[in-house]
Amino acid sequence: MLSLLPFWIVPGLFLLICLVLVAVDPGGRWRRPALYGLYGYVASFVVGTLGILESRSSTAGLGFIFLPLVALVPGLLGAVLGQLGARRPPGPRERARAFGVALAALGILGVLGFQAVGWYRTAALNSTRDAAARRDQEAIRANTDSLERLLAQHPGDEARLITERAAATNDRTQLIPLARSRFAPPQVLDRLARSPDLGVALSAVRNPDASAATLVWVYRHHPYSDYFLSTLASHLNTPPDILAELYEKRDRNVGIATGLARNPHTPKAIRERLAGEQPPQL
Repeated sequence: MLSLLPFWIVPGLFLLICLVLVAVDPGGRWRRPALYGLYGYVASFVVGTLGILESRSSTAGLGFIFLPLVALVPGLLGAVLGQLGARRPPGPRERARAFGVALAALGILGVLGFQAVGWYRTAALNSTRDAAARRDQEAIRANTDSLERLLAQHPGDEARLITERAAATNDRTQLIPLARSRFAPPQVLDRLARSPDLGVALSAVRNPDASAATLVWVYRHHPYSDYFLSTLASHLNTPPDILAELYEKRDRNVGIATGLARNPHTPKAIRERLAGEQPPQL
């Protein structure tokens, strides 16, 4: 936390000075610049916060480290605008003062506009992704129903049908139902677990019939192996040596400890350690 202080000391001092001037100098020459500075800072901080909260990136929270410094720019420009905009008798410097007011106002609008555009684009992207996810889920449900009807019409031939269908398509909305099916052969699950589509791969890894060899490959070699750790921890076919390694990685994901505790194949020594530890914090 101490390393973050430089990012917050200057904005904190600015806010403190503005608040003090507003409180102790109600009719003085510095009240207007202080108020304008507060207005600029708060407006930028609010718009920036909304943009960060709208983002679903795992690193979006880092934006709060730099936001106080970003908001300081409209804050300082607001103070300048308040000072230059104070009423003064006309004079030879009136044109220069008007030019300064325009520059300060444009600067404030520029920063706020940039933040607002980022907020809007993030919201629009989220909306587009949500709509695509809904379409995917609807297609997955429809394909699941279609697959179940097909398999029900061909009892005893399920494995062949699933193998043929999995080889004939790259459509995730068809592959996910295949990977989830209780009739999916281990060799099909092994291929689907290697898919670059994490939704397809996770469905295959979650299938109870995924082989130990498949689970070991996912743990050792998948480019995004951390994505599967909690599933591997709870899978009945995960080898004990992998379960022991997962125990050492339990701080990476709260689901790992839960999966290990529920897995009857977890080595007894690890289950005893888990029983003596505090439950993972969500």
